[in-house]
Amino acid sequence: MVGIVSYGAYIPYHRVSREEFYKAWGGFPIPGEKAVASYDEDAVTLAWDAANDCLAGADPKKIDGLFFGTTCAPYKEKQSSTIIATALDMRENIRTADFTNSLRCGTSALMAAADAVKAGSVKNMLVVAADCRMGAPAGQGEAMYGDGSACLLLGDKDPIAIIKESYTISDEFSGEWRADGDHYVRTWEDRQVLDEGYSDQLPKVVKGLLQKAKLEPKDITKAVINSPMDVRRHGKVLVDCGFGFGQVQDCFFMTVGTCGSAMGMMMLVAALEDAKPGDKILLAQYGNGADAFLIECTEAIAKKKAKEHRGIKVNMASKRMLPYYSYLRWRGIVTIERARRPEIP
Repeated sequence: MVGIVSYGAYIPYHRVSREEFYKAWGGFPIPGEKAVASYDEDAVTLAWDAANDCLAGADPKKIDGLFFGTTCAPYKEKQSSTIIATALDMRENIRTADFTNSLRCGTSALMAAADAVKAGSVKNMLVVAADCRMGAPAGQGEAMYGDGSACLLLGDKDPIAIIKESYTISDEFSGEWRADGDHYVRTWEDRQVLDEGYSDQLPKVVKGLLQKAKLEPKDITKAVINSPMDVRRHGKVLVDCGFGFGQVQDCFFMTVGTCGSAMGMMMLVAALEDAKPGDKILLAQYGNGADAFLIECTEAIAKKKAKEHRGIKVNMASKRMLPYYSYLRWRGIVTIERARRPEIP
């Protein structure tokens, strides 16, 4: 029996109002704000914060491995999962692996970890996803991509939620991509990206999972499906899948932004924070195909809520608004004049 033993999340303290982007570049005003990693944060540090929140006083030496999913690894040739494991003070003889190059790399890591626990190769496994995607200035992505991370501890003892089924499909489709020399994410025209990619693949994977589990949409308590930059399309996909408004998990577009490979797992953490025993949660994440999971909460979910986790709610409430010029400096988009005298050592 493989399940989720603990969860954690991290949303950066700093936010930028989308009005700032509209004032700078014009175009169409987009409501809300997005979370922005600080000048000294990246996908690895975000992942550590979520993993540390997930462990919540547990002994990291007893964890058998760590899988990390991101599209924004700070190194092209260096394993990020080992950095996170070392910073968490995990032991040496563990499994570590990086999953990357797709917006569903976080859920792909989750699927691999669940299979490892189910096979008995490991007793438990940390799965963490984080992203700090960059949209080009004056583009939609600049205002809509948010930064964030989430972590799940999988195990076979005393889970708060059981992973009952999983289903995946693969699709070669260049909707959003970033080549080796690209600094910013690139996309095709919206109708191509959404009609031929997102809106096609997610209903397929959701219906495939429900058929495999012999369930109907009405049997699902919360539908956790990551959102594209167009939140209207997110709603349409949920309707196409047969879900009602009360079943939909908030995708944080207005408060955090779309957080890439971490989005689905962050939404799952939010769903678990409010879940009750017996609730059925459907998690689905799109990216060159799609992954889907059926997760059922156990009686232990009620006890878990009393423990110390910052999770989504606490991180969401803790924030400081950041001016646009600071965002530009932190991301290295603009440079400023250096000090005219040597810095004092």
